[in-house]
Amino acid sequence: MEEAIYRDRRVEEVAVIGVNHPKWVEAVTAVVVPKKGETITEEEIMDLCRRELSAFKVPKKVLLVDALPKTPTGKILKRDMRRAYQGVFQGP
Repeated sequence: MEEAIYRDRRVEEVAVIGVNHPKWVEAVTAVVVPKKGETITEEEIMDLCRRELSAFKVPKKVLLVDALPKTPTGKILKRDMRRAYQGVFQGP
């Protein structure tokens, strides 16, 4: 999934994580950082994934963010992201 999303020239970085979901227990979520000065929408990324991937591989949600959390050596901290976005599928 990450590879498919990276094909869009407007994407700087992407990380795919599992986030708690009330129906599916865990839902695949893509966290995307657009390139500086570029605009991309959640729907555009979802459409790209629908064209490039099997239906079951399409993320349930796309989150657009300014930066991904990383270690001092540049490794993406997916555990921190799961914790930060754990309530994204819950209602208000």
